[in-house]
Amino acid sequence: MLSSLHLRNFVIVAETQIQLAEGFTAFTGETGAGKSLLIDALGLLSGERADPKMVRQGAKRAELAAAFAILPDHPVHASLLAADLEGDDGELLLRRTLEADGRSKAYINGHPATMQQLRDIANQLISTHGQQASQTLTSSDAARICLDRYGQHSRLLESYREAYEHWQSTQDRYRQACDLKTQGQARFEQLQWMLETLEEVAPRVNEWQEIQTEHHRLSHGEKLKEAIHRALEQCADDEDAMLSKLHRIVGKMQHMLEFDPALQASVDLLDGARIQLDEAAQQLRRDLDRTEADPARFAQLEARMSLLHQTARKLRIPPEALAEQQAQYQHERLQLEQLSDLNALAQEAEIARAALEAKGLELRKQREQTGKAFESAVNALLPALGMPKARLNLQFEALEPQSYGMDRLSFLWQAHAGGQARPLAKSASGGELSRIALAISTAAAQSNPTPTLIFDEADAGVGGAVGQAIGELMRTLGGSRQVLCVTHLAQVASQAHHQLKVIKREDKGLAYSEVLSLDSADRIEEIARMLGGRDITDTTRRAAHEMLQR
Repeated sequence: MLSSLHLRNFVIVAETQIQLAEGFTAFTGETGAGKSLLIDALGLLSGERADPKMVRQGAKRAELAAAFAILPDHPVHASLLAADLEGDDGELLLRRTLEADGRSKAYINGHPATMQQLRDIANQLISTHGQQASQTLTSSDAARICLDRYGQHSRLLESYREAYEHWQSTQDRYRQACDLKTQGQARFEQLQWMLETLEEVAPRVNEWQEIQTEHHRLSHGEKLKEAIHRALEQCADDEDAMLSKLHRIVGKMQHMLEFDPALQASVDLLDGARIQLDEAAQQLRRDLDRTEADPARFAQLEARMSLLHQTARKLRIPPEALAEQQAQYQHERLQLEQLSDLNALAQEAEIARAALEAKGLELRKQREQTGKAFESAVNALLPALGMPKARLNLQFEALEPQSYGMDRLSFLWQAHAGGQARPLAKSASGGELSRIALAISTAAAQSNPTPTLIFDEADAGVGGAVGQAIGELMRTLGGSRQVLCVTHLAQVASQAHHQLKVIKREDKGLAYSEVLSLDSADRIEEIARMLGGRDITDTTRRAAHEMLQR
């Protein structure tokens, strides 16, 4: 569960440290106090896109951190281990910094992390159900998205999408092959001519550089031979060569060791120099043999260079790139040859289509099974939300394969017993949509394994007995996991196990938010304020006290 949230220089929050507990916690406060900023902060800690405007006015950086207490058997441990992001036993820390210039950094257990890693880890710990849920229920994709989220179909969807992309790829290749028949033949013939030209020359990788180096050496053969011969004479072959002198010097100094043994170090160095000079002389003799004039080889190199240069000019490519270009031409020709086989490509596309349909049918079967459980879970919640005779059903319609499956899903709404089920977007009122969205969010939350559930004003647009029912739903959820809810309804807040109040203050002309943990007496005052506005009376206090007692 989420055990603490620390914010610094975030929007209008100067700095706050919020301690959180198990069960249902309600965040309350006057409009504009900054209640939803807490949800926004958790969204950023879950990898959502940051905005430089989220850095508090006058600050260089905003800092956000969330600490979680996690059980030893929670699957997030495996994800942390695989990514080498482990921390202390039983604890997990998510941290994010936002710079005023727009830069952002993420950390998991103190380790630098990518935004994708932050999303992957946070999504295993937090599930957010926002106030926009009712606004999206009327979209064409709403039913499918809700059902897939409820049934946790992400792996099956990913497998289907991979098959869909493969089928699309085979379709594209088949269409390209058809185009080749009329448009690509000229390119194929051009490639054939260029490859035949190169095959006659047979260039090797790095050949141009190698023959240039050898040609340059042979073209200066006489100068090289003269220089090596002169060096060899001075080192070893002349009567007064350095090697002879060193022999004599070493011999004489070895006799001097009898009188001064401390000369041994100097003698060793001189003897080493003699050995190295002797080896140098032997190498020079080998170099001299190697530089013997070879007119035939020189002519051969010139002919090869001329052929490579002519071929390069003919094909309009650098001579050093002939071998690489030949490999590229061969690859392109192979691709065109494969594309030109229409029958093979058509067969490949048919096989890919069959595999895709198998995945689509598997996804459809799973959706149909999940759909029954989804309908039951949502409809079971509707009576408590003031709609005892209403029904929400899913309608399936088969489609040609799309990126999301082979089904179009839509919501049908039956507001009264015996009434006609009609498309939700055309038949439900705004108030009904809000309550339906809450029922869907609650059902999804009940099926969601994440330990912390967040509701951002999911009770917007309702009140009275319905608000009471919403609070009871939240409290029930809080019995098995941590529930956090931003609410403006006293009926919801009074059901919470814990209550935090967000207040707005001002210091030196700058507004800032502060979060207070409310005790029993404070809760009575806050619930009374929520019931009666700013004018708290004994009547509203008594009502608040009764609500909390219930």
